[in-house]
Amino acid sequence: MSDPEPAEGEFSCSSPALTEAWHRGKEAVRRFSPPDQFHALPAAMQRIVALAAYQCFRGILSPALLDRTHANREDELVRVLAIDDHYTFTGDSLLLRCNYDRIRLAVGERGLPAGPGAFLAYAALRIAGRLALHVDSKYDSNAFHLRAIEMKRDLARPADSPDRLSQALGVAYGVFPAEMSLRLADELFSEPVRAVGDLFAALLAADIVRRRALERLEGAAREPRFLEGASPALFSWYLSTRVLGVTPMEPGYRTIGVAPALGHLAQASGSVPAPAGHVTASCESRDGAFRADIGIPEGSLASVSLPVCRKSYPRVTCNGAAVWEENIPLRGGCRGIIDGEIAAGRITFLVRPGSYAFEQIES
Repeated sequence: MSDPEPAEGEFSCSSPALTEAWHRGKEAVRRFSPPDQFHALPAAMQRIVALAAYQCFRGILSPALLDRTHANREDELVRVLAIDDHYTFTGDSLLLRCNYDRIRLAVGERGLPAGPGAFLAYAALRIAGRLALHVDSKYDSNAFHLRAIEMKRDLARPADSPDRLSQALGVAYGVFPAEMSLRLADELFSEPVRAVGDLFAALLAADIVRRRALERLEGAAREPRFLEGASPALFSWYLSTRVLGVTPMEPGYRTIGVAPALGHLAQASGSVPAPAGHVTASCESRDGAFRADIGIPEGSLASVSLPVCRKSYPRVTCNGAAVWEENIPLRGGCRGIIDGEIAAGRITFLVRPGSYAFEQIES
């Protein structure tokens, strides 16, 4: 049976520059998805285009594009990350199973590459440890995790991360202690962005300083050099996964994460073409209130995480019924909501498939 929905994602927000940049990224994915165009890109840019493709289109990216051995070790490590991305976003394990021996070879080489390659090696080892469980190799998983622990100890020193990308990778992959990560992330956003690689590096570390990342991204969206070639794909990936906040919490979106983070934006809306159907989100923040209309396709559960707008106790309604008050969930108020909790400045609800209109006001 054919899919009745168009297999394309969408995005718009209160910033015209960011909206246009997202759509330029979508066109870049379309332009660079043919094999000859895709393989002409550097391995790191191939991964960025692939990450954007999962937000913009369902099925446009052939798994065969990622089934290619690279000449140098760093590119092979990037390919391990790209194979993990493919499995995470699509739920299709065939590429992983066909390439598992190559993954073992890529992460099995002893000795750390120089600069950013050392942090890529650490990330690839961590990922390989998780992927090994999906091919029923618990022995490999344990071995990879033990090596990753040893490598993290060797990397967690400032002297090992002199360049911007190394610092960003160290922050993104949790190599450094929390205080050092916060300082390094702050430094990344205090320096000018001269190239797409600098912007990508800053965004990798952005979960610690999310608001500053969005402001930096909006500035870059107004500069033509960041809107050329395959570079705009960076905007499509970041805005869908970090601003709309739609991500797979299990491979193939079996459990969906929706954690909108508007930052300085007043409004953002869009959809992501998950395998089971479109995940939709339309969010608005104004005058201390936050509204989010969320759509979850059949066959999936979702964790919907809303920011707490004010320090005092918030009150949250869903489809007109109270579901959160006095810092506790009100069970049974809205059909489809299973449970709720508050942590780290966000209220999170576990929900079944359906449509949900959340509204948060100060109680």
